[in-house]
Amino acid sequence: GIKPVTQARIVDVEAALKAWKPCTGARGRFVMHITDDCADWNAGTWEVEFGDGVSEIRRSQREPQFALDIQALSQAFYGTPSARDIQRAERVTVHDQTGFEAFVTFMSGPPMWTNDSF
Repeated sequence: GIKPVTQARIVDVEAALKAWKPCTGARGRFVMHITDDCADWNAGTWEVEFGDGVSEIRRSQREPQFALDIQALSQAFYGTPSARDIQRAERVTVHDQTGFEAFVTFMSGPPMWTNDSF
C-alpha cells in the first residue's frame, strides 16, 4: 500500500496559528507552553482564541493548560499524528484537560495536504 511520509516543522508558531482556519462552528480558548530549542521566538506561553473560522494568538502570562515541544505541535498542526495521538504517545503534558480539549477542537478537521515526499 501507499504510505506517504511527510516531514515538516512550524518555523513561526504565531504566524502558523494565526493562519489556521478552524472548522466552522468550532470555538474555544486555550493556553499552551511551547519549547523550541532552535527557534527562541516560538518558545514560551501562548494563548489562542478561535471562533467563526478565525484564530487569534498572543503571548500570555497565564498558567499554561498544557505543554508540548515544537515537534509535537508541528505534528498536530499537520494532522498526522493527531493531537489525541500525541497525547497517547505522552508528547504533551496536560495540566487542564479542558484547555487540551479546546486544542483538539482547534486542530480538528482533515489533515493538511502536502504534496511532497522524502
